[in-house]
Amino acid sequence: MKVRGVVCCLLLVGVIGGHLSAVAGTFAVPSPSEKGYQYIRELAIEVATRLHRSEVGPGEYYLTDVCPDRPVVVLADADRHIRHIGFRLFSDFVLSQHPSPVYRFVERYLLELLLQKNNSEVQAKLQRERVSLTSECYSLTDYRSAIRRIVADFSDDLSLYVSTRDHYYQLSCRKGGRLLLAVRFPVRYELLTGCSKLEAEHSVYPSFLNYLSHPQVPAVSRPLVLSSYKQGLFSANEDSYGMPEIQSTAYYQASAQDTALVFSQEYELESACNLFNAGIDGVEMQVRQKLYGDKTNTFVSSIKVFMDFLRSQGCTVYTTVQEVGKEQIKGAVLAVNPEYGYQHLLLFRFDRRLFAAPRKERVTADMYCYIPIHNVKSLFDEHPSKTN
Repeated sequence: MKVRGVVCCLLLVGVIGGHLSAVAGTFAVPSPSEKGYQYIRELAIEVATRLHRSEVGPGEYYLTDVCPDRPVVVLADADRHIRHIGFRLFSDFVLSQHPSPVYRFVERYLLELLLQKNNSEVQAKLQRERVSLTSECYSLTDYRSAIRRIVADFSDDLSLYVSTRDHYYQLSCRKGGRLLLAVRFPVRYELLTGCSKLEAEHSVYPSFLNYLSHPQVPAVSRPLVLSSYKQGLFSANEDSYGMPEIQSTAYYQASAQDTALVFSQEYELESACNLFNAGIDGVEMQVRQKLYGDKTNTFVSSIKVFMDFLRSQGCTVYTTVQEVGKEQIKGAVLAVNPEYGYQHLLLFRFDRRLFAAPRKERVTADMYCYIPIHNVKSLFDEHPSKTN
């Protein structure tokens, strides 16, 4: 398959250099029987039923009453919990060399459509989930018949093009110059993964524990490119999100002998950004993750380690300082994953004495997870800071 315009996301993984301790909360790590996405499990049950089996495990299966010419592939993790189920449409080369959540979504979604009882259900599902299909090869007036033929026509000689616009993905598949299929759908985490927001929220802490339990490969270091910021200070990684004051910038003091991250009472705003955007060794943060039903999960971690974890999940970290008070500094961190269409919001607060005694003072933060990407200005109104 020829692939053009594929949207990729670089995962930056840091070295673990801190510790984690759970201090309070109502969250329980899921037991093995509770792991896995409910929607994916239900889809697997539907496939098993059509195969007259009690269950399906990893492997390939042919659903003769759905699409006899194309196998359904089931993928599972090390614990045999199913993570993907869908038609095998794309080669291993495409999936490995051009990683994107789009391909697995299309494999699963076309299977979902053909498992609907009739064309009316297919149309209702497409409208409900804001997904559109286009084809120059087959008329889509009869959805099920057209999709069955399109799936059967997939081959390694297709030209594939992935694009994003206005928070929508589009995958275009061309065969011999004609559009076999174009699928347009929202960049939304739940739709892409089959995972509900509730399941996603409850996966954050176990995923962090799993991250801590495995040795991390350091990110490939890049030459530090500094720009003049103001007298005596330099900046790097300059980028903003939504508003100019929400930045991923790190700040440095440089001399002929050394270059060091800024962290002092003299430069409080820049130092606060460095806490999250660059990572200051030895500074801890108590995270209170807000969960559905007014529940919380509270734990303590090195800020640097937790930010590296978020980056390992494909997020870019941005920081803004909202208030410098007489005693405290307040602000927000946005960990944004545009590839999956979500952001985590951390509303933080810390005593200004932190700059003088980073190992004695602690940052506290309320964390709201898997918020759909939308207008940034309204984000803080919807999630007011209640950190204490």
